[in-house]
Amino acid sequence: GLELEDYDQLAVVRPHVSNLLAIGGAVVGGPAGGAAMLIFSQIFRKPLSQLGESYYRVTGSWDDPAVKQLQGSEVNVTPLKNCETYLEDALAQSLENNLERQE
Repeated sequence: GLELEDYDQLAVVRPHVSNLLAIGGAVVGGPAGGAAMLIFSQIFRKPLSQLGESYYRVTGSWDDPAVKQLQGSEVNVTPLKNCETYLEDALAQSLENNLERQE
């Protein structure tokens, strides 16, 4: 935490697989293949966002953090499922609160 200047966090890395699918489709199948993969990736955006997801546990001091890669089975992903939506909502609310304070 801040007082002890240490970490105890979970980091989630999500590559943008949908972008790679469209590029790969264009390389393999030409423009038609790229368009097909782009449509496919947009339809299945949510399931694809978890493809290639990696998890890391970050612990230790700020000066010497320890990073350990975790297996998906070691992580409770339930709180992470809607984190992108939660972050958008939290940022919007924070912005709104700051604007109200300035008035």
